[in-house]
Amino acid sequence: MWVLLMRDSPTEKGIAAYNAGRYTEAQQIFRQAVDDDVANTTAAFYLARLHRRERRYDDARKVLQRAIDEAEDAYLRFEAGNLFIEAGEPQLAVRQYQRAVELEPDEPRNWVALVRAMRAARDPNAETTLQQAPAEARALLGSTR
Repeated sequence: MWVLLMRDSPTEKGIAAYNAGRYTEAQQIFRQAVDDDVANTTAAFYLARLHRRERRYDDARKVLQRAIDEAEDAYLRFEAGNLFIEAGEPQLAVRQYQRAVELEPDEPRNWVALVRAMRAARDPNAETTLQQAPAEARALLGSTR
């Protein structure tokens, strides 16, 4: 998710608040940013992550779905996968990580998350998928189960 942010933009301020651990402030900033611009994938990503942090899974799902409907983005799909893993739905996470891999096939973290989700879902194709992954992802996952 490479986004050019204007200096002192609301999204930039939200990221600064998030990184400083001021989550309530960050959440307010990101909520406003998403309300103002539904295609602001960066704000949606962080807002969903904050909802997930608070175990507000339905709110996180809504934010992610709205953003994904506006702009297909591997980072949003990755965060949706994280949400489903944390919510105990690895089969749904697999679909999200698969889409992240399709959008960014050279990104090892997408493959690592996909194979881990497939293993959690007891998908018999997990090891075949691992063999298709970039070398870095295979190295990270090869000996773990």
